[in-house]
Amino acid sequence: MNAYIDLSYLFHLFLCLSSIKLMKIIINESLSKRKIIFFLITSIIIYFNVLIMPYESIYLNTFYYLLIFLLLFKKSFLKPLLVFLFAYYSQASIIRIFTNNIYFYKGIMMLNTPKSFSYILIIPIILIIIELVTRSIKSLIFLKKYRYEVKVTIKDKIYNLKAYFDSGNTLKFNNLPVIFLTDELKDKNIDYEQFVVDGIGKENSEYLKGKILFKNKEKEVYCAYVKKKSFNGCKCLLNVYLL
Repeated sequence: MNAYIDLSYLFHLFLCLSSIKLMKIIINESLSKRKIIFFLITSIIIYFNVLIMPYESIYLNTFYYLLIFLLLFKKSFLKPLLVFLFAYYSQASIIRIFTNNIYFYKGIMMLNTPKSFSYILIIPIILIIIELVTRSIKSLIFLKKYRYEVKVTIKDKIYNLKAYFDSGNTLKFNNLPVIFLTDELKDKNIDYEQFVVDGIGKENSEYLKGKILFKNKEKEVYCAYVKKKSFNGCKCLLNVYLL
């Protein structure tokens, strides 16, 4: 076996740490600092034990990690273990695309040239991409839950809008809930009244009394216009008192 053991171990360690990070991203399962230290110590033992054992099998390495994850996660060990192994070998396989100087030996990564260690930089790039994609997907799913189709009536003019529900909007005016609309919905032929909006830039806002049809219930509201392009992609910001 032609390999740089010290650099190979550091490479393996980085792969393990990034796999733990990916495990947290994918299944929202993370380890405490104490458990991570335990994991790293046992990882050293496993790494060199696998190297000196006469059996050339990926299953030995997997078996050791199965024992570790049993200790760390108890009965719920299987899902984190599978995600960890998937993350480890997926990253390793992606790195191998860029160089022939990195190879698998008994299920762990080995380097046969010092310059191959520079490919460790691919790992943070992979993590950043996955983190950004995951956040975007979670954001879309989260926002979808709080978007509604509403019908707003102002001065006999009806607007069919997408509205975003915000539990932080508890503003009332003259004992009626205030909803916010983007100022592009303003009608230039209407004279609006003004008041100071606290929490939306603390600026003067033009408003009118109107009605909103939300969840098949019509309620009187005050409609305030603010200089915003959208509220998380919607033209209307709902009020918590509409529920």
